[in-house]
Amino acid sequence: DTVIDSYLPDSNQTDNKIEIISIDTVQKIIEGRFACSFIFANDRPKWDPYNLDTMRFFNGYFKGKYRDR
Repeated sequence: DTVIDSYLPDSNQTDNKIEIISIDTVQKIIEGRFACSFIFANDRPKWDPYNLDTMRFFNGYFKGKYRDR
């Protein structure tokens, strides 16, 4: 796969959130929910003109292993 267009988090949106529901430090599993807006932030024209200027991901859910750093 190739990256066609890039987006960055929209820091002007006050309803962006990442909520940690649980962290299991023994099995190293983290679980949570998120809602985030992103904006097209390249200083060049879009490769695909049909890609949106802004995108919102909501009702997102994640669960996975993590590593200590």
